[in-house]
Amino acid sequence: MGSIALLRQTYLDADWYASANDRSFQDLSLESWNANQELPRIFEAGDKYSILRADKVADEFGIQYIIAGDGREYQILEDIRKTGEENRSITFYRLGEGEKDAGAGTISGWNLGKLDCRI
Repeated sequence: MGSIALLRQTYLDADWYASANDRSFQDLSLESWNANQELPRIFEAGDKYSILRADKVADEFGIQYIIAGDGREYQILEDIRKTGEENRSITFYRLGEGEKDAGAGTISGWNLGKLDCRI
């Protein structure tokens, strides 16, 4: 199962668990998931198209994500505009000098130099 399919399945399972009347079993993971739905949701997009996938999942389940992109979002700005989200702000992150291998693809290891733009 791919990561987006797993995310969708988790939302579906959590909705089912929240509305189930039969409590013959307890699922602590889904209980915790449901209890934390008011927290901000951050989606780290591994590539530029994951932003569009995240938006599709968010639309399906009526939620909003804070999306951390990989820096190549400028290549699909027109597609991002078509998602219909208003007041979208994208922050492009760039690696600091000598740190190109430090993050290994995650934002946690980056020396974040922000380039903000509005579309």
